[in-house]
Amino acid sequence: MDKKVLSLHNVKVKLENEIAAKRAELVQIESELTDKKLNPYGITNIDFSKRMEAMEDITKMEGCIMGIDLCIETMEEVESETEDA
Repeated sequence: MDKKVLSLHNVKVKLENEIAAKRAELVQIESELTDKKLNPYGITNIDFSKRMEAMEDITKMEGCIMGIDLCIETMEEVESETEDA
Protein backbone atom coordinates (compact mmCIF):
# COMPACT_ATOMS: atom_id res chain seq x y z
CA MET A 1 0.00 0.00 0.00
CA ASP A 2 1.17 3.46 -0.83
CA LYS A 3 2.59 5.72 1.91
CA LYS A 4 -0.04 8.34 1.14
CA VAL A 5 -2.85 5.84 1.62
CA LEU A 6 -1.31 4.65 4.87
CA SER A 7 -1.03 8.20 6.16
CA LEU A 8 -4.67 8.80 5.22
CA HIS A 9 -5.63 5.66 7.15
CA ASN A 10 -3.72 7.02 10.16
CA VAL A 11 -5.54 10.34 9.94
CA LYS A 12 -8.85 8.49 9.67
CA VAL A 13 -8.10 6.48 12.82
CA LYS A 14 -7.17 9.66 14.71
CA LEU A 15 -10.41 11.31 13.62
CA GLU A 16 -12.43 8.26 14.66
CA ASN A 17 -10.80 8.42 18.10
CA GLU A 18 -11.59 12.14 18.35
CA ILE A 19 -15.21 11.45 17.37
CA ALA A 20 -15.48 8.82 20.08
CA ALA A 21 -14.13 11.28 22.65
CA LYS A 22 -16.46 14.03 21.44
CA ARG A 23 -19.46 11.66 21.58
CA ALA A 24 -18.55 10.78 25.17
CA GLU A 25 -18.37 14.50 25.93
CA LEU A 26 -21.77 15.01 24.29
CA VAL A 27 -23.30 12.22 26.39
CA GLN A 28 -21.92 13.86 29.51
CA ILE A 29 -23.28 17.27 28.49
CA GLU A 30 -26.70 15.81 27.74
CA SER A 31 -26.82 13.94 31.04
CA GLU A 32 -25.97 17.17 32.85
CA LEU A 33 -28.75 18.95 30.96
CA THR A 34 -31.31 16.32 31.95
CA ASP A 35 -30.33 16.71 35.60
CA LYS A 36 -31.19 20.40 35.52
CA LYS A 37 -34.69 21.74 35.48
CA LEU A 38 -35.84 24.05 32.73
CA ASN A 39 -36.11 27.28 34.61
CA PRO A 40 -34.46 30.70 34.37
CA TYR A 41 -31.76 29.69 36.83
CA GLY A 42 -31.13 26.16 35.55
CA ILE A 43 -29.98 25.56 32.00
CA THR A 44 -28.23 28.48 30.37
CA ASN A 45 -27.47 29.37 26.78
CA ILE A 46 -23.89 28.34 27.47
CA ASP A 47 -25.05 24.78 28.25
CA PHE A 48 -26.95 24.60 24.97
CA SER A 49 -24.10 26.14 23.00
CA LYS A 50 -21.65 23.53 24.37
CA ARG A 51 -24.03 20.81 23.21
CA MET A 52 -24.49 22.36 19.76
CA GLU A 53 -20.74 22.87 19.39
CA ALA A 54 -20.07 19.22 20.21
CA MET A 55 -22.72 18.09 17.71
CA GLU A 56 -21.27 20.35 15.01
CA ASP A 57 -17.75 19.06 15.67
CA ILE A 58 -18.95 15.46 15.35
CA THR A 59 -20.71 16.25 12.06
CA LYS A 60 -17.63 17.97 10.65
CA MET A 61 -15.34 15.10 11.65
CA GLU A 62 -17.74 12.57 10.10
CA GLY A 63 -17.63 14.61 6.89
CA CYS A 64 -13.83 14.55 6.99
CA ILE A 65 -13.86 10.78 7.38
CA MET A 66 -16.18 10.45 4.37
CA GLY A 67 -13.82 12.63 2.34
CA ILE A 68 -10.80 10.58 3.42
CA ASP A 69 -12.62 7.35 2.48
CA LEU A 70 -13.40 8.79 -0.94
CA CYS A 71 -9.80 9.90 -1.38
CA ILE A 72 -8.47 6.45 -0.40
CA GLU A 73 -10.90 4.76 -2.82
CA THR A 74 -9.85 7.06 -5.65
CA MET A 75 -6.14 6.57 -4.96
CA GLU A 76 -6.56 2.78 -4.88
CA GLU A 77 -8.52 2.82 -8.15
CA VAL A 78 -5.88 4.96 -9.86
CA GLU A 79 -3.15 2.71 -8.49
CA SER A 80 -4.87 -0.44 -9.79
CA GLU A 81 -5.46 1.18 -13.20
CA THR A 82 -1.80 2.12 -13.53
CA GLU A 83 -0.75 -1.40 -12.56
CA ASP A 84 -3.09 -2.90 -15.18
CA ALA A 85 -1.76 -0.64 -17.94
